[in-house]
Amino acid sequence: CLVVVAIFLLALTNHAHGSSSECQKNLEDGAKMFVDMCNRGEIPAGASPFDDGRATGFLDAQGQQNMNDCVEIGKGSDCNRFTEAAKCFLNKGICNHIGDIDAPSKS
Repeated sequence: CLVVVAIFLLALTNHAHGSSSECQKNLEDGAKMFVDMCNRGEIPAGASPFDDGRATGFLDAQGQQNMNDCVEIGKGSDCNRFTEAAKCFLNKGICNHIGDIDAPSKS
């Protein structure tokens, strides 16, 4: 399941243009969307929503560590796990650790 990737893509869309408050709002909105999908049975109970390796290119080292700290929250079977994971991301300031995804790195 690529839920965390989808949450990050929602958050990154606006953060890439400099809006941390939009990143935070998108994390909250994304979590609500996934709770609703889970409640409708569209996300299987107990399915891990996290593919933490896919977020590596979007986050700096501290952001990656913060994400890893929150990943376990999203591995439960309760649909509210998405809200709890988003709260963890926000409490850890994940939006402040998103790298510049518009410009390729220069060697």
